[in-house]
Amino acid sequence: MKRKNPENITFLPKKICLNKINSEYSLVFIGDIMDLGHKFLEISSGLKNFVQASDFLIGNFEAIITDAKPRGVDQVHDEKVIEGLKKFYPPSRTYLSVANNHAGDFGRAIFERSVQILADAGFNVFGTVQNPVIELTSDVHVATGTMWSNRTCDFITYIKDIKRSHLKAKAMNIFYPHWGYDLELYPRLPLIKVAQKFLQHFDAIVGHHTHSPEPIISVSGFNGSLTKLCAYSLGDFCFGKQFGRLLSYLLYNYNYGVVLKMEIGTTNEGHWATGEIEWTFIESIKKNPETMLVVMRESNPYHPGVE
Repeated sequence: MKRKNPENITFLPKKICLNKINSEYSLVFIGDIMDLGHKFLEISSGLKNFVQASDFLIGNFEAIITDAKPRGVDQVHDEKVIEGLKKFYPPSRTYLSVANNHAGDFGRAIFERSVQILADAGFNVFGTVQNPVIELTSDVHVATGTMWSNRTCDFITYIKDIKRSHLKAKAMNIFYPHWGYDLELYPRLPLIKVAQKFLQHFDAIVGHHTHSPEPIISVSGFNGSLTKLCAYSLGDFCFGKQFGRLLSYLLYNYNYGVVLKMEIGTTNEGHWATGEIEWTFIESIKKNPETMLVVMRESNPYHPGVE
């Protein structure tokens, strides 16, 4: 794990109000839904209770549903993951981004088949060239894009493709980027500067990709007095792939993440903003040889001072 923290940033408290708003919606964000090594996905009752009252859930589906043979670090899902996600949260209110560095692992045809399987199961999919932005409601838009692609891939959205034209006026615009660097606990200075630029136009940022949680912070001074949320990376929502004894030991670091809840609505002045946020650390643990279980954690071994 790399611990350089150029801006000396720290996590917000696990429950805090950023702005006084008239609450309209409650959103849940999770990080990377990773290769489970052909295991079943199970979510603890505590985590289900944590998200159940929310209106929408947004996650990053970082693997391809296929029976094709993976090469190297290719990420594969089988349809077991769909059943686990369905039991966690209603598919009709679940929004899955596919703009990530593993989207091109098996080429366009298999990627499109994977997207169709998710859609047929009732999930809302975005992050393709055709759909860089998803509309949760007429007032709430989420844009996504990836910084990386492991293989040549021209059918997903990249961060560089996100323009101001993707924003909707008089609405809540959230950026959900796939960015940063594997197993780094804090964002690098260039990425912090990129986030600052996006916060000039988006109302909140919730990132993913690093496979380890990075700080959730707030940035103040917008429209005079508004405070905006910036969650640099939520880490992994689930993981269970194995590569042999040594590499699997190193990849144990991939088992950690954060689940973030946020209330959004309008201020008395009519600006869309984030109100109360609440977040929790999570960990993927092997319940048995066939099942990975995602549980809530009070702490994270790589951020020991955060409780």
